[in-house]
Amino acid sequence: MPPAHHTHKTWFALVAVIVIAIALISGIELARSNSDIVCSRSFQDSGSCTNGSWGPWTLSSQSTDQNACTASFNETRTYTGLRNTITAAVSIRGNIHALNYCNLGDGSFTGASGTVTSQFSACQIQESRTRVVTGTGSGTSCNVSATSYNPNVGTIISDNHSETDGEVDDSMTQTMSGTYQLYLDMIDARFATSSISVAPALLRSGETTRVAWTSDHVKTCSVVGTNGDSWPKPVAGTRVETDAEGNQTTVSTSEMPAGKTGSEVSQPIVQQTIYTLTCTTAVGTQQVSRATVNIIPIFLEQ
Repeated sequence: MPPAHHTHKTWFALVAVIVIAIALISGIELARSNSDIVCSRSFQDSGSCTNGSWGPWTLSSQSTDQNACTASFNETRTYTGLRNTITAAVSIRGNIHALNYCNLGDGSFTGASGTVTSQFSACQIQESRTRVVTGTGSGTSCNVSATSYNPNVGTIISDNHSETDGEVDDSMTQTMSGTYQLYLDMIDARFATSSISVAPALLRSGETTRVAWTSDHVKTCSVVGTNGDSWPKPVAGTRVETDAEGNQTTVSTSEMPAGKTGSEVSQPIVQQTIYTLTCTTAVGTQQVSRATVNIIPIFLEQ
């Protein structure tokens, strides 16, 4: 039988090994709990089929209902354009100790960074419709003139659309370093619109006109006239600046408001004047619109 003190030493050694093992495991888990991991996500948005034009209506078939005194025309036309698809592959750091650490909502990726890719592919919209034209008279005296084909008359009783995509145009593909916010801004810029108008557009020399403009999905707008008019006007204000020693001073500022919409009265106009509205999106693309004011000519009797 081994001595008692040898048994005690064995137990002490075994307990020490267990304690060290627990400490190591706890340390590893603690390190893991405090470490960050990378959460990645891909986002993609395909825009509408735009930047193209419609072809003419073509007649597929036609029929005449003598009793109803109507002629029905089945027609088709095709829109050929481009579809813009924007893809973002971004990452953000998450804590592994958090529950579902990478199961994050889209809003959590606002500050995520990675790459943003813009691609354009060919696209077509096929539209088919049935158009009914009502003739004159009834029965055997019904007169429906189907010999003169005119797609702009009659009543549309059905209208269907289908879309198809073609190949990606690699020459128009652009990949850049960016953030999830850039991805959102690029999508928003697709919907940018702007318009400008003048009333009256025809006036006597020395009279004024009202210039009005609207825009959407842009960050800033400005209007410049060839007569020297410009809006928006600078807004005077103040700003507090702090120097390296912590001293604060108030300085005057002159800032331009966003001016995304507006309505202003011109200065007296003495010659033809062109007003140009320039609106800029969050990604720097521009929408440009113009409106012209003309002067009523003065005829001198000889």
